[in-house]
Amino acid sequence: MKNTELVAKVLDVAKNHNTLYVMGCFGAPLTGGNVTRYCNNHTYNKDATRTAMIKAAADKTPPAFGFDCVNLIKGVLWGWTGKASATYGGAKYQSNGVPDISADQMINVCKNVSSSAWANMVPGEVVWTTGHIGVYIGDGLAVECTPRWSNNVQITAVANIGKKAGYNARTWKKHGKLPYVEYEAAEVPAAAAKTVYKVVAGDNLTKIAKAHGTTVQALAKANAIKNVNIIHVGDLLMLEASAAAAVDKLAALGVINSPDFWKAQAEKVKYLPELLMRSAQVIKKAKARTATPEKGVEALVKAGVIETPEYWLKAKDTVTNLPALLRALGGSV
Repeated sequence: MKNTELVAKVLDVAKNHNTLYVMGCFGAPLTGGNVTRYCNNHTYNKDATRTAMIKAAADKTPPAFGFDCVNLIKGVLWGWTGKASATYGGAKYQSNGVPDISADQMINVCKNVSSSAWANMVPGEVVWTTGHIGVYIGDGLAVECTPRWSNNVQITAVANIGKKAGYNARTWKKHGKLPYVEYEAAEVPAAAAKTVYKVVAGDNLTKIAKAHGTTVQALAKANAIKNVNIIHVGDLLMLEASAAAAVDKLAALGVINSPDFWKAQAEKVKYLPELLMRSAQVIKKAKARTATPEKGVEALVKAGVIETPEYWLKAKDTVTNLPALLRALGGSV
């Protein structure tokens, strides 16, 4: 499963289905024998209050589906479709190479696990705190199943990135990439369409420039293109020489996340617009982050993006999330 599919599926569960937090349940419709099963499968559910909640949600049309935090993720990866007539909503236990593991075990098998770099998360990564797990969906938001707040599968803000109006916020401890998911860069989002363009078959700079009200020379300069006759299908081009365009391109490539955060930072941090623009001119795709921000600076110097490493080595200690940005940019140049 691709990360974009995982995000779409957990969002669908949160937005389009009736759900209830039920310990040990990976998407079963709360109908018929399932009601008895999940009133008795776990000490947590045997509590009189929880049993009453399960019974109150039982045998509705359309049905309510039960999940707990890690079983939301496993259920989706096991093929959950929301099929009301299937015992587990269409999921097949321990299928698709995904084992039955706990939230704490799941974060331990993840790749690129970090307790920082929150603003650079890729949609589809899991976010974790002791005994609890969710899925990052982008824009500072996560989907989690919890008895807290709405007592179901819900969308919440990742407080590590920042609170968001209209959402409850949780502070997580770690995040990482699931080994069962293929992570790829997203398509250019609609919000970035004015600043970034993805080259398709038949394109040339003249055609692109005319369509977007700019010039071949301006496009070449913004993207550091040496030969205006050579562009490649799939390339992401910045339509203007601006920090906003650079952020949108880097976000579309999956190098950084939370573009609004970095656009705001670019207005505050000296030389950050230049760093973002020059990085975006060089980077073609997201790669593994460097081990340290110092290694990131070293790589950026080697790539000709940074000429004053001492400034950035000093700034990383005072600018929010800058170490994570340097690691991400340095790993991808």
